[in-house]
Amino acid sequence: MNLKRVLLVALVGALGVHSVSLSYRLEEEQNLLQHDLNVIGFEIHDLQLQTQQLQADLDSIEFVNTEKVRLTNYYPNDELGSGFTTASTLSVDDFEVNSKGWYTYQGKLVLGAAIYRYNLEALPVGYKAYDLFDEIDVIIEGTSYSAIILDICGASYWNEDFQRYDLFVKDKNSGVDTLALIY
Repeated sequence: MNLKRVLLVALVGALGVHSVSLSYRLEEEQNLLQHDLNVIGFEIHDLQLQTQQLQADLDSIEFVNTEKVRLTNYYPNDELGSGFTTASTLSVDDFEVNSKGWYTYQGKLVLGAAIYRYNLEALPVGYKAYDLFDEIDVIIEGTSYSAIILDICGASYWNEDFQRYDLFVKDKNSGVDTLALIY
């Protein structure tokens, strides 16, 4: 019986040592996992800071090669006697009207601008001129649009604070008179 008791005590002792060893290893593993979680938390925080900085950088970027212009409008039978046909020989029959009442050609806004072949000597220094059917992009009230030069804008030749471009619109109610960016 003593032998059984000795064996039982030895077994209980061995289990106790094994249990302590397992408990110690479990605690080590928990500490390692906690360390890894802390590192991941710091990395996430760093990524959040980098993301905020990138967003701030993006917000501060100005468009390269942009020019601020004054965007006005014209429409058929307006007070200046505008017609239905542009200098490109395309007319309102060739255009669609978008939801804002602006004429589009192949999905691009129809613009009038200074044209190379017309009165170029009157164009103020630094102002741009185009060929008919040249395509540009314009940002109007924060929205970017593709546009196509299909007409001449006489006011584009006036020496003002900003060169003028004319947007061809359906009627007076669809008109604009705002600063815009071209690029």
